[in-house]
Amino acid sequence: SLLLAIGNLLVLPSFSAYLAMNFTGSSTYTSFSGVIKEMKIAVPLIAISLIVGIVLLLINSIYV
Repeated sequence: SLLLAIGNLLVLPSFSAYLAMNFTGSSTYTSFSGVIKEMKIAVPLIAISLIVGIVLLLINSIYV
């Protein structure tokens, strides 16, 4: 179904982005201020995408 596909397209990349965020700043070429700036932008977007995806998956499971 379309809700299942969209939900998975939101949840799975959000989860992998969260895991990849653990390596932010691990390079010697990154600055701490750049890491903070990236985290302030990325973490809310990851959370919103994850929440919307979970809601869509729950709606899909209720109506199927």
